[in-house]
Amino acid sequence: MVDFIKVMLPSKYQSILECNEYLNFTEKVNTITGEILSCYKVAYYKNMKFEIHNSGNIFISGSLHKLFNDGQHNYNDFHIDNLLSTIQFLSCQFNINAQDCRLRCLEVGVNVVVPYEVDKIINHSILHRKVPFEVKYNSVDGNYKQVMHSQYFIKLYNKTKHFKKRFSDVPDNLLRFEIKYRKMEKLHSIGIYSLSDLKREVFTEFKSVLHNEWDNILFYDFTAQIDHLKENVRLKVERYDSLNYWNGLIQGTNENYKYHKNQLREFTNKYSNKVQNEVSILIGCKVDLLIKITTQNDYLYIVSNKVVNNKKCLITGLDISMQKESSKLLSHTGLKYYYENNIVLFNSIKNKYLSSNRINDSFVLQIKEIAHNIRNKANNVKLRNMDYYTNKQYNMMQDLEV
Repeated sequence: MVDFIKVMLPSKYQSILECNEYLNFTEKVNTITGEILSCYKVAYYKNMKFEIHNSGNIFISGSLHKLFNDGQHNYNDFHIDNLLSTIQFLSCQFNINAQDCRLRCLEVGVNVVVPYEVDKIINHSILHRKVPFEVKYNSVDGNYKQVMHSQYFIKLYNKTKHFKKRFSDVPDNLLRFEIKYRKMEKLHSIGIYSLSDLKREVFTEFKSVLHNEWDNILFYDFTAQIDHLKENVRLKVERYDSLNYWNGLIQGTNENYKYHKNQLREFTNKYSNKVQNEVSILIGCKVDLLIKITTQNDYLYIVSNKVVNNKKCLITGLDISMQKESSKLLSHTGLKYYYENNIVLFNSIKNKYLSSNRINDSFVLQIKEIAHNIRNKANNVKLRNMDYYTNKQYNMMQDLEV
């Protein structure tokens, strides 16, 4: 659900970030005089931008969704567990505390596959809370429509169009609907101040927020069947598809605006497929999916299902072909491999198998504890299964040498 963020860090992190092996800070310099022209230095890690200002302010910005996908895209589903592991990765990779990352901007939204052409839905979204949608463009997201309010933006994208040329598995008719908070008052009201506050329970609040903001779009339903109507009635309905017409109503009385808005709703309910309602339901279902705890959105489960030909750990299901031939469980060697080659996956393992009282231990002790807990789970499974097998039945857990 979360996409773009901008956070502010205390000045104590300047030396920590400047010394980080993954960051290379640069400044604009006059090549003739050597004079530094900028008031801040900047570094990039994948899609994330790090700024250290002369004033002492430090900012990190970018899409956490894209970071989860190695900085490449944000068209797939970004489950709450993915978000939490990405925040932990950011914290570990750059030695920062998520509680110190004070939010200055946050995007929350969903990608939904709709049963209509996305561009038609976007093009017939006319107003949001009486403010007209505007067509925008940037080099990253291409064309999109947005409305700017005092504290937040409402944005609509055609994700299929943005990514289909680069990624073949992008689904057709993929709509992105999101809220971009530019001021933090509304987030503070639900207890969100820093990255550490982005917990599973707060996202139930966002479901109703997304629903409300979607329903506040003034939408002309392009599926309306009105050809059979009398000409004067048909023309009356068709004018509701005009931004100019609504702009004229906005300039008039609020009562007249509400009257015509209710008229549009009546025509929509009577003559159309109720596209806006359909999409609203899809938005709610997608939010439920993204915040639900299931094996289908558990990162360890997803990765383990991709291991086909290689040797698997009997507990985690992960590839352990980098370990000794006799290995049956993920151990120190495999854990170190994942730490060096797939930190997001390593953090998912850590979240599941590291005891909470060991979170501040050294890396060596954490590796030891994780491997120990995996062995313990294997032993528990082995003992539990012994009760269910007779001497003549094959029990694969007997093959565990722990």
